[in-house]
Amino acid sequence: MTKRTNRVADAQAESFDVSDDMVSRVGRALGQVAEISETYRARMADARNDQEQEGIEDQAAEAAVRAIDSQGLSLDQYERVLTAAEADPDLEMRLISAARNN
Repeated sequence: MTKRTNRVADAQAESFDVSDDMVSRVGRALGQVAEISETYRARMADARNDQEQEGIEDQAAEAAVRAIDSQGLSLDQYERVLTAAEADPDLEMRLISAARNN
């Protein structure tokens, strides 16, 4: 089993209830992270060399962490909810809805 598969299995085993507030915060962060990814993907395409690409990747990662943090979430909380959503279609739909509405 891969590490990702193990995390999905762990999330299923935990079957923790994700509050509406948590879904809203993770959804907002998810939307922001998607925007960051899109913005930095365009910048990556314009990078002149590997070193510049690495710098842009680092900036994108830092921006994503700031977006997650701005919602009052730890990276672990954010990842746990996303991992749980992989195993729970209802949670996945709640997150997608929250990301689109925020």
